[in-house]
Amino acid sequence: MSGADAHDAATCAERGELPRASQRWPRFELACRVESYPEGDECTVYPADAPEDDVTTWLTATEDAFVSLDDCR
Repeated sequence: MSGADAHDAATCAERGELPRASQRWPRFELACRVESYPEGDECTVYPADAPEDDVTTWLTATEDAFVSLDDCR
């Protein structure tokens, strides 16, 4: 990244934007599901519109990885 590109990227990042249209993150809805197990709860996040038989990327976290929103603020 050249000096000008780095400056543009930093300025955009300060505004909460990405520097170029080609670098924008896609927007999509997510769903989550919490399951309780004897070992603790698990929360799984996945694309809301994913067909059940499609292979998609899901993210699962165990209870010891959860943090409250107040702790993050």
